[in-house]
Amino acid sequence: MGVAIWVLVCLWHIDSKNHRVYNDVNNSEEKVMKRLMYILPILATLVCVSTSCEEISYDTTGSITGKVYDVHTGMPIKDALVSLSPSAHTCLTGLDGCFGFKDLKLQDNQQYLLQVQKEGYETNNKPVTLILGRTIEVNIPLRKEN
Repeated sequence: MGVAIWVLVCLWHIDSKNHRVYNDVNNSEEKVMKRLMYILPILATLVCVSTSCEEISYDTTGSITGKVYDVHTGMPIKDALVSLSPSAHTCLTGLDGCFGFKDLKLQDNQQYLLQVQKEGYETNNKPVTLILGRTIEVNIPLRKEN
């Protein structure tokens, strides 16, 4: 847009040098219209070119984050193994029971299965639908084995 304004000012300045004084109002309006006939197509072209060069990006990833906790106490469970299928991604929960799978490549609205395992607890499976460009938050309770 800055280039378009620069071109507009230059053309106006060049044209104004050729026509020093406008004494006749009608003649002055006619000259302004002539200037606009030359300047507007150039300005329109510059605007079209500058807007067509913008890069369009499409988000092709999604993320899953969450927390694993004890179903009875509500306390976070650390070092639980979280597996994501159909991918081969795995991670361990932190001290706060949190986990995350970032920037997962996917097709639109892809279905995943989270499996959480921890010694002394029953395994819990949770289906998750990943959405392009979004982070899905999943809290997963684990029940102690009998």
